[in-house]
Amino acid sequence: MNNALAQLQAILFTNGAPISKKRLSVLIGCGDDRLEDLINELRDTCRDSGVTVLDDGSRVALATNPALREFIQHTRSEDQNAPLSKASQETLSIIAYAGPIAKVDLDFLRGVNTQYTVRRLAVRGLIQEQKEGGKKMLVVTVDFLSHLGLQKTKDLPDYKTVRRDILEGLRATKKKMEE
Repeated sequence: MNNALAQLQAILFTNGAPISKKRLSVLIGCGDDRLEDLINELRDTCRDSGVTVLDDGSRVALATNPALREFIQHTRSEDQNAPLSKASQETLSIIAYAGPIAKVDLDFLRGVNTQYTVRRLAVRGLIQEQKEGGKKMLVVTVDFLSHLGLQKTKDLPDYKTVRRDILEGLRATKKKMEE
């Protein structure tokens, strides 16, 4: 695999969402015609794999091969029914009580990068991103509340106390780090 093709594949894989051809050309350092050749070459490379290349004319993304749709649905349903890990439970609890919360603050509170856990919770439909003042914030979903039989997060047990403790702990820890 040539370097530009590997770069295209890596960008599409790590981005996880469609990316404009204009941006891809800049990142890879190639012209439009060369990018089209690379996209077609990647499509050919992926032909018999678990992924495919999507191209709507202006944006490109990697996606699951449609031939594996039933298999993926089966594995997702198993994941959906599996119990949450301890890390997922802790992360979900913080988002429920402290949300809306920025991912950076969530990472800070947990002391680890929560990207994987956040993605898994989002796939399960328990959390979502919402824009607040130009920032991406994490909140629990209506499905999460419905599953617990709640109408709003304020109905969580000891909501005010737990929320206050989490947010005060976050502020105090950040202040110590700044000193």
